[in-house]
Formats: sequence, C-alpha cells, structure tokens
Amino acid sequence: MALRCTGQLQQLAEGLNMYANDNRGYTPSWSGVHVYPAGTYLPPDSDPGLAWTELLMPYYISPDTQAYRCPAFQDVSVDYFIAARWENLIDQRSIQLSEIRTSTTFILSGDCTGSIWHLPPYGTSPDRYDDCDKDDSLTECLTFFGESGGMNMHPMGNNILFADGHVACFPSWDPLNMTYSPHKMQGFNDVTAD
Repeated sequence: MALRCTGQLQQLAEGLNMYANDNRGYTPSWSGVHVYPAGTYLPPDSDPGLAWTELLMPYYISPDTQAYRCPAFQDVSVDYFIAARWENLIDQRSIQLSEIRTSTTFILSGDCTGSIWHLPPYGTSPDRYDDCDKDDSLTECLTFFGESGGMNMHPMGNNILFADGHVACFPSWDPLNMTYSPHKMQGFNDVTAD
C-alpha cells in the first residue's frame, strides 16, 4: 500500500509541475473549505472559488477519485494536502516553484495524517463534509504517531512529496531532511516570512 501511495504522490507531482508550467511557475492556489462537487454541501466557512484539487483537474484527476486517497487509510477523504504554511505567512495563496531553494527538503504535499482532517470513525473532524482543499496554512496536516492528533499512515511512517518531485517515507519529523520554508530548514511552528 505504501508503494501505491508513493506512486500516487509522484503522479500528483507531475500534475503540479504541468500546472505550474502553464501558470508562470505557480502551484494551484489553496483557500478555504471546498466540497467536491461544488454544491453538494455548503459548509459555513466555505470559499466560493475552486479548490487546489479542482484547479489541478485538467492536469491530474478529479478530487473524488481513488488517486487522492491513500490506500492505507480506510476513509473516503482526500488524504493529501498542499503546502501553504509559508505562503500564508507572506499573504500568498500559492508558491512559485522557482522560489524554492530547499527543493530536496521542502514539503510540497504528502499524507494528511492529522486526525482533525478526517471524518469519524477514522478521524476526529467535527464536520460533516470532506474538505477537498486540504492545506497546512494554519493547521498542520503532516503529523506523526506520538504527536498530538498524529498518526502514521503506513507501517514505515508517512509519505512526503518534496518540491523536487521525490517521495520519501518518514516515521517521525526529521529536521535534517524536511522543512516548511522554501529558503531554510524550519519546522511547522518555526517558519518565518523571510
């Protein structure tokens, strides 16, 4: 199952790169809560625009398909997120891939393993809908077993898609091999708008 998830994230990387090639190098923009297809449910904090997964559809696939679901996690949610922590700090909704100087360590996407992002019985989300626009602008999406609300999606850990396109599995946070900043090595709570 970890290999299938890795393959899905590698395909997601290809879609993100194709989108960026057609959009001045920028990734799809993230925003508020989105439910796919639009209109099936209207959360109170929803955003009228398109989710990043919907913007990516011409280059990848629709958010209601298995390709957005980690096969190791038995729910019906979008199980992947897009990087937004640093972008939120500088008041942007996407990142230009050429801006990323830490491409081998910058977390671009990966398993969304915070239990708050998933509906019961697999998660602890109080909502009745699945947000197809998961991003880590305010709330950490990638959490590990032993961290508050965290879990490991696979026996070896969580799959992470890095900005250079490679996917690696980690059992816990590794400050030497992952960062939320496109410029330097920083953890989720340490990111600065430099």
